Amino acid sequence: MIELKKEKVEITEGDKFDPVSNIASVKDVVDGDIKKSDDKKLTKNGYIITSNVNAKKAGSYKVKIIAYDVNGNKTEKEYVVTVKEKSEEPKPSQNQTQQQTPQTNHTPPTTSQNQGSTKPSTNNKPTNNQQTQTCVANGQWRSIGNSGVAFYTEAEADAWAEANVPEHKGYAIGTVHDICGKQGWSVEFFDLQQ
Repeated sequence: MIELKKEKVEITEGDKFDPVSNIASVKDVVDGDIKKSDDKKLTKNGYIITSNVNAKKAGSYKVKIIAYDVNGNKTEKEYVVTVKEKSEEPKPSQNQTQQQTPQTNHTPPTTSQNQGSTKPSTNNKPTNNQQTQTCVANGQWRSIGNSGVAFYTEAEADAWAEANVPEHKGYAIGTVHDICGKQGWSVEFFDLQQ
């Protein structure tokens, strides 16, 4: 028996995808757990996966699991993977001073609350020949959530939040931008007992 976690899986272009990650279990009532095999000619005691998923191109794809018990009895199951097109966010204009943050009743964190703060060092003395800084995407995020962490994908932010949400708290995921305006995601924790 092949048990899936979901009948349909959605990812965004560029996300990593492992077809095994959606398999809950592959078992036989007599033989017990059946192990994955890389042998595409397998006919006994194992399972193989066939997939045409291209995580770099939007579209709908199928993943097929074919399992064999010790006696060669065969069972199959399929699930659909939808790769969503990655949306390009426009860069914020020069006159925008505030970036989007998760919508909660809390005020944005101060830089002292952020782990790995990107506050510039105060030890640097300006020089007369100082040039304007060239904008490079160096991962220094602005308007980060009170979790103090930023992620390049919403899925990474959600997984991290699920694993790290404090007791009696909820979370919201909102967009943040690095110093060049590249969009990312951050987590804002909030109290559920209000």
